[in-house]
Amino acid sequence: MNSSPKNKTIMKAERKRMAALLQRMLDHEELFNVGLCMWAASMETAGYFTAREEFDVRDYIGRNRPTERWTYDALFYQNGPDSVYYWKTFELGPRKRWLKKHIKSLLKD
Repeated sequence: MNSSPKNKTIMKAERKRMAALLQRMLDHEELFNVGLCMWAASMETAGYFTAREEFDVRDYIGRNRPTERWTYDALFYQNGPDSVYYWKTFELGPRKRWLKKHIKSLLKD
């Protein structure tokens, strides 16, 4: 990967952009329903994200999954063994913590 100053500036701008998109989700937690990806979809439907921004957020979520793919409860009690959810469905708390953690990480220099 090219680490020229121009490339670093682009990477920093993209990190700031993603942090802003994740913050926008936190600012509109009333649109949360099932999980992170559906939250991003709701943001697009409500006009807070463009289609491209929704795609980028969902891609970021997929590339930055929680360390534990699923919690035990999400896997066995709430969502089943074929679940694509990282936490119990409809639980906002762990998703807000994940967003805050990533916003902070993205804004580090």
